Order: sequence, then C-alpha cells, then structure tokens
Amino acid sequence: MKTTLSTAAHPDPVAVELQRPDPDDPTNLVAVIDGEAHEIDLAATGPTSGLIRLNNRISRYVTHREGDRILVWLDGQSYTFNVVDTAPKRSGAAAAGASGNLINAPMPGTILKILVDAGDSVQAHQPLIIMESMKMEMTLSAPADAVINDIHCTEGQLVERDATLVTLDRTE
Repeated sequence: MKTTLSTAAHPDPVAVELQRPDPDDPTNLVAVIDGEAHEIDLAATGPTSGLIRLNNRISRYVTHREGDRILVWLDGQSYTFNVVDTAPKRSGAAAAGASGNLINAPMPGTILKILVDAGDSVQAHQPLIIMESMKMEMTLSAPADAVINDIHCTEGQLVERDATLVTLDRTE
C-alpha cells in the first residue's frame, strides 16, 4: 500500500510504502520511508489497537480509518496516512477462511480465555477469545454480527498460527 504521511509537527507529506514480505503473514511489514526500509511487527490487541515493534522498540498503537485516511496514535504522537494506491485485496472469504466464517489464530500462542459459548449471538467487534503470543495479550473479535457455531479450542491450549478457533454463522 502506498501512502503519504503527515503529522502536526511535520505537515508536509512524506511518501511511505508498506510492503508485506510474506503475503500470508499480516503481522510482518516493511515500511519504506524516503527510501529507507524499516521492519515492523504487529500484534493486535483489539480491532483498532495493538502493539508494534519498530526498530526493535515495542509501542502501543491505536488506529482509526476515515475513507482513504488512516489516523494512527503512537507513543503520544498522532500520524495521518492518506492512502494513495492499494494493492489488490484478498476477498473477505479468503482472508477469513474458505467460508468467511472462521476465526483463526493470527500467530502461534496460548488461549487464555474464551468469552463466548456455542450458540451465543454476538455483535461485530465483540471480543470472542483472548490469547497470548510472544508475551503479549490479544483479543480476537467477531468480524460481523453472527451466531457462534462451534468453539475449536480450550483455555490453556497451545495453538498454531492459522488454527481455526471459532466457527460462526454471520447474521448480516
């Protein structure tokens, strides 16, 4: 994805290109800023927040999207990204499993807490599972209004990356 970046302290836009070295790993990115590459690792803790490792420093971030603008808060500083060009996106079904109704582990880790039961009705962005990976907790949330079809994990279980944790039936 190609963007321009500006901040309150530096309002002149700077070109930034986000690259995914491994298309199947959404947590690992490379940001090319003024021709210099910076490796980034992400761990989501919510639908719009998480932890970022940039230049071997770990920080909390919060994002908000408004059309082609992405607002990012990072270490007390606000950044505005304006999307210039995007690469082709995977369909929702491909991104979330063949049927689009799967919640998969974004990385290997341990299931700390299961917040729902089979048969529960959930709303979009409602927390479903809390897991830990690389000493960081992350909350996996419902992508849309749905009914929980099945839970495929247990609290305390170690899971591999892409393991199916929850199957749901969307109600939208």
